[in-house]
Amino acid sequence: MRTLILLLVTICTITTVRANTGKKLSSAIYDTGHGDVHIMHSQNGGKAIGIYNQRGHILLSSFTISGRGTQYTGMFTNQNTKGIVSFMPQSNRSWKGNWRWTSDPNKNYWRGTWNGNFKNPLPVNSRTLTRTFFTNHGKLELMDAQYGKTAGFLYANSGKVYYVYGDNYMDASGIVHFNGKIGLDENINSPSHKKISVRLHGGMHGTIFLDGKDRELKGIFPELKKVRFTLEKIKNYESGRGNEVKASANLEAIVRDQFSNQYVKTLYNVNNKKWEKNKEYPINQTFNFDVFYNSKTGKFYSELDLRLNLISSRTYQVSNAQENLVSATINLDDIIRFLNADIHKNSFQNGPDGRMRIPGSDHTFWVEQPYPNIAYNRTVRGYGFAQFSNNYKWGYFYKIEVLN
Repeated sequence: MRTLILLLVTICTITTVRANTGKKLSSAIYDTGHGDVHIMHSQNGGKAIGIYNQRGHILLSSFTISGRGTQYTGMFTNQNTKGIVSFMPQSNRSWKGNWRWTSDPNKNYWRGTWNGNFKNPLPVNSRTLTRTFFTNHGKLELMDAQYGKTAGFLYANSGKVYYVYGDNYMDASGIVHFNGKIGLDENINSPSHKKISVRLHGGMHGTIFLDGKDRELKGIFPELKKVRFTLEKIKNYESGRGNEVKASANLEAIVRDQFSNQYVKTLYNVNNKKWEKNKEYPINQTFNFDVFYNSKTGKFYSELDLRLNLISSRTYQVSNAQENLVSATINLDDIIRFLNADIHKNSFQNGPDGRMRIPGSDHTFWVEQPYPNIAYNRTVRGYGFAQFSNNYKWGYFYKIEVLN
C-alpha cells in the first residue's frame, strides 16, 4: 500500500459540511455508582462499547432527540444476567442514565439510576490488547482492563462495524488469549453474535465467524507515526503583465484514509491580493495526520491521500478573470522511510541545486540528515510549482516531519 500526497492546484471551490450530532461521550474510563466503566466510541460515533468492571460488557447505539441531544441505549451483562441501559450525556465527560433487567415484566419501569463521570482517559498501548490491529478482515480496535475483559470494534473490509467483546487471559508461556463474540447490534450474547478467538504471539492469530462461516484471522500491530505537513511559503515567479498580479488564493489540505474518514485543514485564504514578482510570502500553516507503518517490513497500513488545493483566480478586471488547473502527485512512502531512518538519503536521485528528487514526481526537496543511522533531527523540505502558461508561475515550499 502506498502513502500518497496529491498536490492539486485548481480554481474550484471546496465546501466541507460537518454534521452536529450533539453531545458525545469521550472514549474514557468513567466513575459510576456501579464501579468503573470503560467506554470506547466507534469511528463514526454511532456506536459505543463498554467494559463494566469485572462484571461484564455494555453495547450501546446512539440517536439524537430534537431539543435534547444525543442519547445512548443498549444492553449490558452482569455475570450471566442481561439488562437494558439508557444514558443521556450531560457533557462529553458525564452522563445520567437508568437501567433495568431484561426479565423485568414492566418494560416502562427503571430499576435504578446509572450515572457516570469522567475519571481517566483510556490508556494507549499500555496493555497487551489495548491497541489497534490491522487484520486480513479489517481494522480491529480493542481496549482491555485489569479485570480480564476486552471490548472494541472490528471495521470490516465490507464496511460493516462489529461490536467485539469477551474475556482475555495469559497462559503459563506468556501467550495472551482472547475469546469473545462479534455482532452488528447491541443485543448482547444473542444467537446472531458469533465467535472470535485469537492469541497474541508474534502477531494476532485465530478464527472469526464472518459471512456465515469460520475464517482465519491474522493481524499485526504496526507503529503509529504522526506526520506533520507544513506549508511554509509561496513565491510568485512570473506575474504576466508588469511586476505584479492580483489574484485570490485558498489553500486546503484534505486527508482521506482507507476507512473513509476525511479531515480538512485550511492552510491559507486571501482575496484579491497583489503578488509581486520574485517575492516570497510566508504562510507556515501545519497539518498533522497519522500513518501506520511497520519498520520491520517497510510496509504502510494506512492508505492516506493528502491533497493540497490552491484555489486561485487571477484578474486585472472582473470581466477577464482567468482560471487554471495544475496537479501533481507525490508518493510519500520513501520520504517517511527516510524520516524514520529506515533508508539513507543516498537512496534518492540527485536533483537541481543540491536538491533530491521525489520518486514519481517533478517535485524536488532538500534533506537534512545530521546523523547517518538515526532519525533524530531528520527533515524534508519540498518544492513544487504551478505554472499557468509561460506568463504565470507560482512556487510553493513545504516541510514534512515525523513527530515520533
